[in-house]
Amino acid sequence: MMSPYGTFDEVIGMISAQIAKGPYLFGERFTAAEVMWGGALNWTTKFGLVPETPEIAAYAQRAAARPTFQKVRNDDAALVAQHEAAAKAS
Repeated sequence: MMSPYGTFDEVIGMISAQIAKGPYLFGERFTAAEVMWGGALNWTTKFGLVPETPEIAAYAQRAAARPTFQKVRNDDAALVAQHEAAAKAS
């Protein structure tokens, strides 16, 4: 499988090499890239789509520990609960 960036293995290899250098893709600073890749890797590793290497797991955990990530996760859980309650009521 190819993406505009390269093969799956090339992309995962590049991401892994970058996050092995520092806490985030571009070093010490949290950037918009973390919003995309942190969320994506958190989700894709849970479904086994991306291997959960130590580097990727630690990176995904750092992204998930961010206050905004947790807020969105809580908001999503509240919406799921509302939808489930509405489905049971009807």
